[in-house]
Amino acid sequence: MRSQRGRRWSVEGDYGNDRMKRGTPQHPKVADLAARLNITRPHAVGLLEMLWHFTAQYAPAGDVGKFSDAAIADALGWDADPSALVAAMIASNWCNECGASRVVIHDWSEHAEDGVHTYLAVRGLTFADGTPPKTRKLNKQQRLQAAKRASARIAATNADASAPVAEKSAVAPCPLPLAPCPSPLATCPKEEECRETGNTPLPAADVPVEPPLLVFPCVGNGPKTWSLTAGYVRMLTLAYPGIDPLAESRKALAWLDAHLTKRKTNSGMKQFLTSWMNRAQNDNRSRGNGNAKLITGTTTRPGEFEERLTL
Repeated sequence: MRSQRGRRWSVEGDYGNDRMKRGTPQHPKVADLAARLNITRPHAVGLLEMLWHFTAQYAPAGDVGKFSDAAIADALGWDADPSALVAAMIASNWCNECGASRVVIHDWSEHAEDGVHTYLAVRGLTFADGTPPKTRKLNKQQRLQAAKRASARIAATNADASAPVAEKSAVAPCPLPLAPCPSPLATCPKEEECRETGNTPLPAADVPVEPPLLVFPCVGNGPKTWSLTAGYVRMLTLAYPGIDPLAESRKALAWLDAHLTKRKTNSGMKQFLTSWMNRAQNDNRSRGNGNAKLITGTTTRPGEFEERLTL
């Protein structure tokens, strides 16, 4: 792989120069794969090695499922049933099913070689599971360019997500004593009446999904994105008078785009935004805005808020 400034990065010729990790041939998952395909352990090891080489060169994000089962089988030199091969890879947990990509390599973002990370990073791409690639092999200029490309892709995603949509009418009260409550997630103005008359709410699957205003990229083992909805913005607006929660959320998203290593897990996003809003509210108060209430229990020591964002 070439690393000189100005040259194009490629995964070709790099991934194959590294050996399979020590202990992999003896791993129980290899024996499981061999048993499912009725082949020897050395044959299973060869199939996995060829799968990883094929993925690194032709599906560096790990989304090998963009190819058909037949194409995967041909790349691995498998002459039997292609569907049985892919099914065995999934059942033995060497691959995982993925709705968007159909099939992805299990934990590819953790085990892919540096050349794969570099190939994705310089193009502003992420792995199929949403994990950003490592940039340790890039120089300073290449890191900046990679960050700009990644931010541009996220901004495009958010622009699509925040496109104008028709306003939805508020949930109406139960019109008749025998009518069900509109949703188990919405507050019905006649909830007590519904309960007394024996009405039951509609299944959760019938609840319309509120379109996101912003989409935050996430890390960790959970969902790889977190959506900011209008309902949550309304709640923040009531909790933090004197600031614009939506505008502050855009600032928070831009901050995360510029600090890729400080992105949060899906479950930690609400805590992150709450800390952000507390800081913004207190800053607004210190500038003399009488509508803003000081949030107690926080500090305005310079640099402390950024330290708290790394938690």
